[in-house]
Amino acid sequence: RMSVEELQVCGWMINLGMPPFGGGGIPLMIGMIVIFSEAAQYESAFDAFINAHPHSKTLKGSVDSLKAEIKTHTDINEGRLKEESVASVHNDIERMEREITNLERKLLPKRQNRDEIATKNAPEILLQRLNVAINEAEERSVDVMDRFTRGEFQLPDFVKNYYNARVVYHARMAKADRLQEILEQQPR
Repeated sequence: RMSVEELQVCGWMINLGMPPFGGGGIPLMIGMIVIFSEAAQYESAFDAFINAHPHSKTLKGSVDSLKAEIKTHTDINEGRLKEESVASVHNDIERMEREITNLERKLLPKRQNRDEIATKNAPEILLQRLNVAINEAEERSVDVMDRFTRGEFQLPDFVKNYYNARVVYHARMAKADRLQEILEQQPR
């Protein structure tokens, strides 16, 4: 980086007809001006450099046109970048929408299965099935008693089978009673 004093020396050297950096002439000088003009910290140095040259009006005009050209190219490039970033975002959105569609397609059978299970296992349906199972356990108890009275069971076998049938019956009854309480507590 050059200080203000170094830029003034370069301007004086140009005034005296000496190239400041070993040749290059006007293109080198204009290149230096553009470089220095872009940095905000060199504004006063830039002005000193330009004002020190005898063709300062021509140089200022060249610098202004170069600045305008740089701004135009910058605006065009920024516009391309904005268009590219917008296109990139659109591509990302389309890709994500395809992914969502694929995931929804995979999720549909799972949702249907869930709904089917939920329907089969709704509390009201479970209570109905439990009542059927209670009736079956009651019938089994009656069947064991009938078989005992016909002499098909000895007393120890009867006690064991009848006891097991009644345990199943009462366990199912307790479950049905509890499920009925839960159903009555639910808001409708």
